Amino acid sequence: MDSKITKSRLSNFLSYEWILMIVVAVLAIFGWELIYTTAAVRISDGQKFVYYYDKGVSGLNPKTFDEILDDNDTFSYDILYKAYEQMSDETASGGYDVLTLRLSLPEGDAIFCDTNQDEETKTSRANTLIDTYSVYDVESLLKNAKKYLSALLKDEFVTDSADQLAETDVMLDYANLDENKISDLFYTRLKGDNRLREGSVSPENEKARIKKLCEETAFFQKVLTFDETVPSEESIFYSYRKYEQAYTVYENKEDYKEAYENSVVKKYGLKIDALKNLYGKDGETEAKNNAENFFSIKSERSLNGVIALVFNFSNGNDGIYDLQFESISFLNTIIRSFSVLESKVL
Repeated sequence: MDSKITKSRLSNFLSYEWILMIVVAVLAIFGWELIYTTAAVRISDGQKFVYYYDKGVSGLNPKTFDEILDDNDTFSYDILYKAYEQMSDETASGGYDVLTLRLSLPEGDAIFCDTNQDEETKTSRANTLIDTYSVYDVESLLKNAKKYLSALLKDEFVTDSADQLAETDVMLDYANLDENKISDLFYTRLKGDNRLREGSVSPENEKARIKKLCEETAFFQKVLTFDETVPSEESIFYSYRKYEQAYTVYENKEDYKEAYENSVVKKYGLKIDALKNLYGKDGETEAKNNAENFFSIKSERSLNGVIALVFNFSNGNDGIYDLQFESISFLNTIIRSFSVLESKVL
């Protein structure tokens, strides 16, 4: 049989089979895309950690700060995407505020903003954010983290309701947690995750995540306890009564009357300027980093009024609730990196 490929045979093949060749090429591309899509790790909202520099605050060395988060192993194995963004006065299509659109996705865990009052409007950006969005006060953040860990306690330690247990510290000792419950949580959370099918993650990763959360929550509690012992003007947390600004300044303030009357003063943002001014050094010991080199009010080269707020997605889904306490580690890294407070609370 003569199977030699000649110019005429090749020409005849291309003349009659070109449609088949296109179909094969399309099917090959489709098949490859299907394989890639199936095998790729799909990142849920909860597995992202995104923080912002608000429009009134400049990140002076944002890349270096991001590296500080990495160097301190701030986040657990399940944070698969981390990013930061500098906000501006620009609006998105439709006239919506960019931050509002980001948070509606939801996409955003923390924000550096400022508490300085605008002389013309008599408002501060920090108060506006707290009044407008769901922002954690630090006591609620701590309590929710302890309640989350309480669900993993060994049965002999489950003696009260989650709220009552949160008043104790029993869940902050990893030895009191049930590793079988942690493994069950792992398989429930990562059901359908391609990493599980590939074997690149296991319950051991989840145990390490929970153990770190115990440690970070315990440290955060010590910081809050220490903060209660100092005069209010020396607190490292920004205190505010939610809706106070809306009720006292806005034209439609009556719309906020009931909400304001039902609110109380709580501690919200971590005051970056207080970390620098009060705990930047202790004798000969200085903080690892100078906050003045990383954060500033845009209108002036100053730390005055810069705070870090944490958003609250506790009612979210898609794994958001499980991973929202990564924000505690985020705040702790700031405290450890820009102050000597760690030596005072341990």
